[in-house]
Amino acid sequence: MLRRGAVCVLCGVLVGCATPGGGQQLKQARRLMEQGQLVQACSALDSLVSRDDSNRQDQLELVRTWVDCLVRSGELSRAAVRLAPMPEAVRMYGAALVQVGRDPRGMPRALQLLRRAQTRWPDEAEIPYRAAVLLLADGQAGAALPFLDRAGRLQDSASVAVARAHALLDLGRTREALDQVRQVPTLRPSTRDVQRGRALIQRIARRGRAIPPSARRPYRQALDLLRRRDLAGECVRKVEAMLLDHPRLAAAHTLLGLAHLRLGNVAEAVVALRRAETLNALDATNPLYLAVVYQKRGQVEQSISSYQKALSLDPFLLQAGRELGQLLLRQGRGPAAADVLERVAVLDQESDSSQRMAGRAHMAAGALRRAERYFVHLARSNPDDFELNLRLGQLLLRRYKEEGRVELLQQASRHIRRAASTHPSDPEVEELQLQLRQVEEKRF
Repeated sequence: MLRRGAVCVLCGVLVGCATPGGGQQLKQARRLMEQGQLVQACSALDSLVSRDDSNRQDQLELVRTWVDCLVRSGELSRAAVRLAPMPEAVRMYGAALVQVGRDPRGMPRALQLLRRAQTRWPDEAEIPYRAAVLLLADGQAGAALPFLDRAGRLQDSASVAVARAHALLDLGRTREALDQVRQVPTLRPSTRDVQRGRALIQRIARRGRAIPPSARRPYRQALDLLRRRDLAGECVRKVEAMLLDHPRLAAAHTLLGLAHLRLGNVAEAVVALRRAETLNALDATNPLYLAVVYQKRGQVEQSISSYQKALSLDPFLLQAGRELGQLLLRQGRGPAAADVLERVAVLDQESDSSQRMAGRAHMAAGALRRAERYFVHLARSNPDDFELNLRLGQLLLRRYKEEGRVELLQQASRHIRRAASTHPSDPEVEELQLQLRQVEEKRF
């Protein structure tokens, strides 16, 4: 039976999606829902679900959002009449969501309806995925896994990977959960997928960072000495005293390492952080700190290895991804840098700097078309940006030399002129202008 505590998250359960789709009108309706304008949102969704001009994925997404709106507005009684003329699979899918939205005790009936819907539309991943999400909300991770396996076979999506990771963690299969969540950045995740992936990493981290009751007070005091009072020496003494009673407390070793770093005792800090890393092997924090220390000491390979370890434990750790990508670029390892920074760009889509880094890395790796996509996208809102015009001029000229298409030469010339108008004496610009003149002379 669906727990009553889970009813409060049903709105999020209904809206969270495993497949893309919708359209502008659906996005507008969702914005109205977020703003609390439920009457207007439900009215707009009423008209959308009445249409029969969308594909199957879009139909399911529309119905799911519409039912969510009715749940929030207390208007579920309207659903039956509107669902009646819909295609059979859509009708049963919608009825299942109405069932659990109306009464938590409707879970068995809802699962039965979703199974029947699946027999009508056996190729739609959303249907088994939705059954799994409902089961997860009810605390039935074991029952959810077969549905997620089926959904994953039909469509390998970020939503399915995240849900499967949470189910595995609920079942105590932590390593398998980590393997699942590492796939998320490669599966075009939505913002919600990323948020839920980070939530899983936080769940794992909290388990490893648990502090026993007898150590909580001295630990808080030591933390206060370092963070609020900037008394690193006293913090070290406090932690060392605490470790006499709790020698295997990973959080204490981490704090000791940070205090030693504040004092400039780098060797002692490394020893403490390595000890913490050993004691809490699933915490990305310690390898991240170690990577930063190694980087500052010029120990490049050790730094790269530690950043890679941190990312294997937390694939959403943007700081580690950016630093690792930059290190790899400086080492001339373009393809490896491009792979890392591509993932950063996927997770950090609102950041121009992350998009630029990915573009530079793909360019260094010789993936000109992928680099071009990043730079063109950025140039739409920054048409006079020097670096963007320079890079586009460089890669478009390279593409012209490889492909011989005149339009590529014309585009390259335009971007080179824009870059030169900003920084005419820049060495890269001067070199690029020379190459352009040589190409044009040879052509004509």
